[in-house]
Amino acid sequence: MDRKKIIIVDDNKASLDICKMILKPYYAPLPVLSVARMFEILNKVTPDLIILDVEMPDINGFDALQQIKANTSLEGIPVAFLTSHIDYESEKRGRALGAVEYFRKPMYAQAFLRRVGAIFENAKEDTAGKMIDDLREIRNMLKYGGGVNGY
Repeated sequence: MDRKKIIIVDDNKASLDICKMILKPYYAPLPVLSVARMFEILNKVTPDLIILDVEMPDINGFDALQQIKANTSLEGIPVAFLTSHIDYESEKRGRALGAVEYFRKPMYAQAFLRRVGAIFENAKEDTAGKMIDDLREIRNMLKYGGGVNGY
């Protein structure tokens, strides 16, 4: 089974190294030092999760998340923040923009892993729920006439 790919974006190499060390036994972490480099990688690799720092020298994490969500080929990738911003307003802003999680630095390895795992579990449930909704819609179309695509 392929490991889930996680792009981690942080301009602090020590922080990237810690994240990589924590995630590597269970996932395929791809550490990246800049948002610009992340977008280059996203042209070649589709990760299962992106973890962004908020404070970055080139583009801040909030702006990067907006760019990801505005791109139809990237919008479905879950994005989380890992940041030293501890104020509620930053977390509220990140979640309003579509972040699925908001990790605070410094993080505890076990809690971090558990919450990353929960992101993937929630994604599975969302996918299963959408499939069930699609099947119900198809059943109703067949049952109440019109068939599928008018057939």
